[in-house]
Amino acid sequence: MCQYRKTAACCFYRCHAQRLRANSIALYDDGLSTGCSVHFCRVRLFLQRKCAESPLSLAVKGYVKRLLLPYAVFSVVWIIQLLIDDAIAQIGHLEAALKLLQYLLFYPRGALWYVWASIIGVLMLYPFMKRNKLIHALPLGILLFAVGLLANNYYFIAESRAWLKPIVDGYLNIFLVSNNAPFVAFVFLLIGMLMSEYYDKLALKNNDITGFLLCVISCALLLYENSIIASKSVSVGDGAFYLSQLVYVPAVFYLTTKIPCPHLSSHISRTAKNLSTGIYFLHVPILWIIHRSATYALPHIPGLSRIAPLFDHASVCFSCCLALCLIICLLAYRHPKSFICKILK
Repeated sequence: MCQYRKTAACCFYRCHAQRLRANSIALYDDGLSTGCSVHFCRVRLFLQRKCAESPLSLAVKGYVKRLLLPYAVFSVVWIIQLLIDDAIAQIGHLEAALKLLQYLLFYPRGALWYVWASIIGVLMLYPFMKRNKLIHALPLGILLFAVGLLANNYYFIAESRAWLKPIVDGYLNIFLVSNNAPFVAFVFLLIGMLMSEYYDKLALKNNDITGFLLCVISCALLLYENSIIASKSVSVGDGAFYLSQLVYVPAVFYLTTKIPCPHLSSHISRTAKNLSTGIYFLHVPILWIIHRSATYALPHIPGLSRIAPLFDHASVCFSCCLALCLIICLLAYRHPKSFICKILK
């Protein structure tokens, strides 16, 4: 699965680069958020391997600890970015502090929302895992996802009901979005765990054609749902989550496990896996530096002012970001015991 992770990571900052000049550092489209959901499903593969080596509690603790380190480091990086942006925009200290606290608690920026949601989601599922009752959590997960859609693509339902709209608006004013642990991570982590638990039975009863057909049908459902919602109202939040993803995501996840991959050496495979993580964490701060440099620094440097307009093009931002991420990651991986290597793999 390393190759798919690397491809998805590239898609993340490619989409970000497309909106940089519009001062947007967080763009998520339908396919992108579906990619996040598929990666939520993959968590069980990691936990399953760890559980074979140690008890469940230690495996979960190791998983959370593994994510907390890069999350803490890149949260500091994001906070510095936010403080600089607030200073440029001349936002008051109290307003800036409240906004910082709000994002830090409920919607970490810099693409860190996925990491934070993974941590909280696994902790929420731990009681069910401990009792080996994961299937009992499925109705709750589906219900939470459906409720979360009211603060996303199904906002038109709340908008048409006078009693519900203030509740959803109040939630969004405090928590900002619904793509977080309770409403998104919980159900897709659970689906991944259940698929891992029943994978052998699924593989025996279904062939590759069945998985492909399920993927095509669920994709058609997603497109149909998207067309219906597009005619209803403007979505809130990131507007990237759909009810049909409850079928589409596991279908894609199952299909990707059946697609044969070319044989790669352990070194190449490990490097690809590490790059997917490193690129994911680095792409937002690198793009932020590129954008701020092109906006505030390059125009005032003699001889370099002419190249600043080049960064209006997404392809230029993408290429520069890719090159810088690869250089930083590959240099870090040459020193396996270094701190930067630990947070980028």
